[in-house]
Amino acid sequence: MAFPVLKDNPETCMKCGFCMSGCPVYNIDFSESHVARGRNMLIQMLKDNKIKADKSYESALYYCLLCGRCESVCMANIATNAITLNARKEYADLKGLPLLKRIIFRLLLKHRSFFARFGRLLSFIPGLTVKEGKPVRHFPDIISAMVKGISSPRFSVPFLAKRIKKIQKNSNSDTETDKPRIAFFAGCLFEFIFAEAGADIFSLFKDAGYRIEYPEQTCCALPVYASGDFKTAKYMAKCNIESFSGYDYIVTGCASCGSTLKSYVNWFDDEETKTKASELAGKVKDVGEFLVQQDYQSNIEGNEKLKVTYHDPCHLKWKQGISSEPRKLLKSLPGIEFIEMENPDACCGLGGSFALTNPEASSAIQAKKIESIKKTGADVVATSCPGCMIQLMDGIKKNNLPVKVMHISQLAHQKEKRGL
Repeated sequence: MAFPVLKDNPETCMKCGFCMSGCPVYNIDFSESHVARGRNMLIQMLKDNKIKADKSYESALYYCLLCGRCESVCMANIATNAITLNARKEYADLKGLPLLKRIIFRLLLKHRSFFARFGRLLSFIPGLTVKEGKPVRHFPDIISAMVKGISSPRFSVPFLAKRIKKIQKNSNSDTETDKPRIAFFAGCLFEFIFAEAGADIFSLFKDAGYRIEYPEQTCCALPVYASGDFKTAKYMAKCNIESFSGYDYIVTGCASCGSTLKSYVNWFDDEETKTKASELAGKVKDVGEFLVQQDYQSNIEGNEKLKVTYHDPCHLKWKQGISSEPRKLLKSLPGIEFIEMENPDACCGLGGSFALTNPEASSAIQAKKIESIKKTGADVVATSCPGCMIQLMDGIKKNNLPVKVMHISQLAHQKEKRGL
């Protein structure tokens, strides 16, 4: 998909209001400062010294899911996300990042090996892993309070890297040397939270005979960049660019990671890094997109009838223009009856840390999505983003729905992996 060059100057905003039509946040609270038009005006007013960079300005900057809907309908072709991100960077430079963010970004996310060691230590606390165990008294309540009532995901031990080593060691499949050399970019959530699903993606490619590898990697840096810490984010991006050079394709099951890897080219000014980032972007493929393009045929057998619906991640549809491929993959799988939900591309309301800092708005957006899922009568809601999986799981749990949330790759893998 060819993306147009967008204008990243808030002055070019026509103030037409088209962005209001699809903005998930604005359609919850109808606040002008929470939609692209109003935020662009505030950013320009600060540049013109008409307002101060106070807490209300900060709130407006971060009261955005960065879903990209506004850009898809903008008549003036405004790069609203870039404008917002640059404004966040300027605000962070002026005010400084909060201590907790500095610790998370510059110590944990920046250094994957340290994050893994830290995660393993935390995993010894009962109630923090997917393994059954009696939680420390009141600990789940403390965690729930910290994440504003969201059903907090648990560490999935062993982590993905260790699982992949085991898969590689025990693999009996013959790799076809004429097939492309593929690198798997997992992202943080597959590595630490949904390690089993991440292993399913790797196994799916391995079983199909692809030369897939799991190179050294760090966080895609989207959370860091989105908070305005551009320096740390660029360091992390350079690490990934170097680590993933030399491959034919880079596949990822995380819509947010995929869109971020493709956006690295816009993060740098020096030609050498921009060239490398551009080459990287051209190789990035979503799992569903790649499998459809390669005419993948599932090895699943049986006559089970599974009703499946699909949720479009914002960073897949609106950022990468990928929507039909996941549906084609699901419809091609034996035993699946595909049911399209109402407004399948409506945001689930997670938006990274948005759900933590703005829980009421996030829950209201989530409720609309859950209602759409409920109407389908589906057994499974599939999606292509682990972040969306967390939000969907939380909403389904709150509403006591008999629906399983799965990554699309888990449905394409072996029958027993469907877990139903």
